[in-house]
Amino acid sequence: MYYNYYIDKGIVEVKLIRELNWEQMDYYEYELRHLYNVCEWILYFDIDEFLEFKDKKMTIKDYLTLDGFDKCEVIKIHWLVYCDNDLVHYENKPLEERFPKPSPQNFGKNFHKSIVRVKNYNTTMWVDSPHQPNETYTYSCDATGRYYKRPRGILGTPNYKYCYLKHYNMKTAEEYLVKLTRGHIKQHKYSPEELLHKMDKFFACNKVTEEKLSMFEKTLNMTFPKYHRYINK
Repeated sequence: MYYNYYIDKGIVEVKLIRELNWEQMDYYEYELRHLYNVCEWILYFDIDEFLEFKDKKMTIKDYLTLDGFDKCEVIKIHWLVYCDNDLVHYENKPLEERFPKPSPQNFGKNFHKSIVRVKNYNTTMWVDSPHQPNETYTYSCDATGRYYKRPRGILGTPNYKYCYLKHYNMKTAEEYLVKLTRGHIKQHKYSPEELLHKMDKFFACNKVTEEKLSMFEKTLNMTFPKYHRYINK
């Protein structure tokens, strides 16, 4: 994989949270404590999320020094969701090249991830949602520096004035199947009910085709009758 370069150079630290029996927020908390006095901000984004500035000349340092962020402790950046772009199989190419078009529905429009100012908050911060730390102890704002406080990572109308997160949360059917067969982070296999819910999420964003549906049913050893009617039309 092309991103192994960053691991080999020591730029990226990898911790196998399944082996540590950690959840996502446990590692978030570790980062906040481990990097105290090392940096000023932490960007809490997943590996399938990319910060994109509207002004291509803007840097992250430029952005964080904009008016409005001087008092802010949590900056909430909206998602812009990218689905499979009618691709079915994995290709060893950058995500932005494989999936150039965002979803017209933008199913992540009400969600965000956070940039957090590093300081000693003197309490456990990541207790409720991986989208944001405990807002009881933070002054939060949206991506423009406007004060914002809503629970559990929910935001209102997306604001893309300066930037957004390109979120590649599903990718192709082949790659989504890898996630489904791997199971939950707590090391249990998904139940049939959970798998049906996952399928609903995938096909809410992506077109139902016979090839995709056949891959899911064969690999998961399940049938999803509700989706066959879309193929037979």
